[in-house]
Amino acid sequence: MLKFFNNHPEIISIISEKKNGQMRLGGQNFLKNRKKFFDNLDIDLKDVISADICHGNKVEMVKNNKKKVYAKTDGLVTNKKEIILAVTVADCLPILFFEPKNKIIGVVHAGWRGIQKNIISRIIQKIKKLGGNVENLKVEIGPGIGKCHFEVREDVAIFFSNYK
Repeated sequence: MLKFFNNHPEIISIISEKKNGQMRLGGQNFLKNRKKFFDNLDIDLKDVISADICHGNKVEMVKNNKKKVYAKTDGLVTNKKEIILAVTVADCLPILFFEPKNKIIGVVHAGWRGIQKNIISRIIQKIKKLGGNVENLKVEIGPGIGKCHFEVREDVAIFFSNYK
């Protein structure tokens, strides 16, 4: 289990590993695997709000734990401490956001498509809407696919030609 924001013990920010089993919504044994994973952390699965990723740039503000899954969404943000946000990743990057002064958290599933469609700007705008200050923002990037397993070809690189 990978932990993030170690300097901020007031939040739980973790990533499961392959050995924890399939976590993707609808994946084989996903519900059993999620329950076991969150039970080990003393987290009730009913408090977990998930993004049903679509490799896009949609970011939702989570105001309560009534809606368990946000369809066609790659980012979630909240200022409610009783809510646990979840996205699944494999090759793509999990990017975690924490604004400590106003206690705002966010997470995105960031693949090249979402990054190209400005998902990072979109989640920062949502954090600001909740009263967050960008100057206070802490960001951590989790693991993703390495260059040894993924070649960026011209059809993808063209989208990022301005970033030389």
